[in-house]
Amino acid sequence: MKLKKVLLDILGYISFSAPYPDVDTNDISNNLKVLKRTQWFQALMKDEKHRELIVHNKDVRYEIGYLNTERLKRNAHKDRYKNKIQKILEKEKRSFQKEQSSSRIAFPNQP
Repeated sequence: MKLKKVLLDILGYISFSAPYPDVDTNDISNNLKVLKRTQWFQALMKDEKHRELIVHNKDVRYEIGYLNTERLKRNAHKDRYKNKIQKILEKEKRSFQKEQSSSRIAFPNQP
């Protein structure tokens, strides 16, 4: 996510346009309110692993904050945003699982 922001900032400076906007907690909170109204997001929140990532993972929260909720309200963008959120959740779950398996290899006596 940071690389994406840096690259877009650089492109913004090159093209003399405004830099890539930062996402703040208000953006994340507002977008979560809109997302919680959708059935597919409610289903994601019922899954404990997904819920944990949505609440605590900075990359997942950044992606949620970056979404354009006005577009989300239109039916045409619901599937796109659903796929985008599911993709980042799966990526972060795999990353977490890799970290867990590598820590078990480094410390095999721990449960």
